[in-house]
Amino acid sequence: MERLMGNQKTLPLPARTETSSIECEKKRALLGKAALLFSKELTEELILLWDSILASCSAEECAYAMEQWMRNGKFFPRPANIVEVVEVYRDGNRYRPVPQYPNQGKGYGEADVLILSKLHQKRREHLQGPLSDSDLSALVDELDVVTGRIWDNFPG
Repeated sequence: MERLMGNQKTLPLPARTETSSIECEKKRALLGKAALLFSKELTEELILLWDSILASCSAEECAYAMEQWMRNGKFFPRPANIVEVVEVYRDGNRYRPVPQYPNQGKGYGEADVLILSKLHQKRREHLQGPLSDSDLSALVDELDVVTGRIWDNFPG
């Protein structure tokens, strides 16, 4: 059986979808990095075993877990060590809302402030006076529509 050190050689992947194949390659790269760091030799059997154990974890979860382990661990991890760190990651993200649109949670940038300034100026000219809090809130809603940050099912 061929022995591998670190991430020196890529093993053939089983038939999968393009996405799962990319995810699997990312996980293997992380495993190879850890093997290199901790001077662990990986056999094809071990890599396939890791693949099957980490199949229920996303590449993002595995990246978090492996990076935490490589930063804090003192030896090459066992699969259970990584699965435990993935669970911690999942617990920490359990209540984080899922973005409803691409820009959600990214805040406003300079271009948004310029657009808002123009909207504010137009609204003041139309009302011929200062804007109320509800007018200002409506401006931000209008900015969200203009920039594609629409909240379809936003409560309230």
